[in-house]
Amino acid sequence: MPRRQTRGPLDIDDPLADPPPTPPPSKSRNLAPPTPALQTQLPPSPRPRSPLSGDSASIHRPAKDFSFLLNPATYHRLDTQHIPDAFLNSPHQPSPDTPLPDLIRHGHFRLAAATAARELTTSTAPQDHAAIFSLLYVRLACLVLTSHEALATIEAKPLGDLSRSVYRDAVTHAHLVPWELRVLVVRLQALGLGDRRRGIMGYYALAADARSEARRATGSERRVWRSRLADLGVRVGGALVEMHDLDGAARHLQSLDPHPAHQANFALLWLRIGDVPAAQACVAALEATPAVSDPDAGPRTSDILEALVRTADGNYTAAVNAWQRLHTTYPTDAMVAQNLAVCLLYTGQLPEARAALESLIDGSGDGGDGSDDNDGGRAAAGAGRHAHAFHALTFNLSTLYELCSERAREHKVRLAERVAATAPRPEGWERGTAEFKL
Repeated sequence: MPRRQTRGPLDIDDPLADPPPTPPPSKSRNLAPPTPALQTQLPPSPRPRSPLSGDSASIHRPAKDFSFLLNPATYHRLDTQHIPDAFLNSPHQPSPDTPLPDLIRHGHFRLAAATAARELTTSTAPQDHAAIFSLLYVRLACLVLTSHEALATIEAKPLGDLSRSVYRDAVTHAHLVPWELRVLVVRLQALGLGDRRRGIMGYYALAADARSEARRATGSERRVWRSRLADLGVRVGGALVEMHDLDGAARHLQSLDPHPAHQANFALLWLRIGDVPAAQACVAALEATPAVSDPDAGPRTSDILEALVRTADGNYTAAVNAWQRLHTTYPTDAMVAQNLAVCLLYTGQLPEARAALESLIDGSGDGGDGSDDNDGGRAAAGAGRHAHAFHALTFNLSTLYELCSERAREHKVRLAERVAATAPRPEGWERGTAEFKL
């Protein structure tokens, strides 16, 4: 007898499940999916409906004590020995009493991590779970963003098993820990134990919760939970790739129906697996989606992925042409210029690649001629323009200095000074010595 088709925990619609009960009418809430930008306070997660009738807000809730998360010994001091002096002595360094929202808004993630730890251990009540988890998310996320992931794995350990009852509302059984922190902790605890399989198990546990909530929710809440469930499917695939289980990752992706909002993530995963035809199928699906052409909104995702597919396929000449077309249309797009420079490097056009990356550092429309004597006064030239300095950019430009010049270290030190002279930006301002290969 053939086996009946079943559904997995990362699928949403279960044909064997009873239809969800119709919920009572309630006031609408703003439940838009969280943005990639780090926020001072986490957005409220959709809460599961209480099985109790009546207004649960009027029911007495025993206070939960989270003092075990406020121990000063848990949080480590962040040293500055791996930060170039140009950043430490920069006039852009904020004062120690700068409010946490301002630190995050201007990309001062190291100081934001320190401020979050200080507020956790000195001015937060053990019963204020909302403030505790918001500050803890800021702390752990900023540690990851500043290349202190090892410390983040240690500081996430006191949380323990987030499925414990202490993390649930005593009346509604809603989870008290915001979704974004739960997802981050799964990864950090798996890395801390050195067992990525534990991370996959954690994602599946979260998927069970998300699937349950998606079945009960309606309207905008259901869309949020469906998107979260699809995101977990992508994260499981990424974890399998990190474990070098490429066959398992491919089988996992084949078992899922790509969520429209995550089609690009599926394409990127297929490229990491090495299955270019599968990635091209995702690109074709994106191209079939109607999109409004707006030069101010940046390049279409499908156009970017098409260029990435050519790059991953090793056809660098075609990739250069594809990225060059996008760069001509969107000259201020940093991601397009960065990938164009990488492909120029692979085709042996080192001066052009260096000029393209330096133009991003300076925020200028062109990068000069890429010569050794072309970087004097660049910081002043780039003043007032939208400069960029993300990790891949500084690392790749430092690599080009090593390939193009015998004075590589001098250029890399000067590069750190140029980046430190730029205005703080939300994506991060302060950089470590490793990002300049010093």
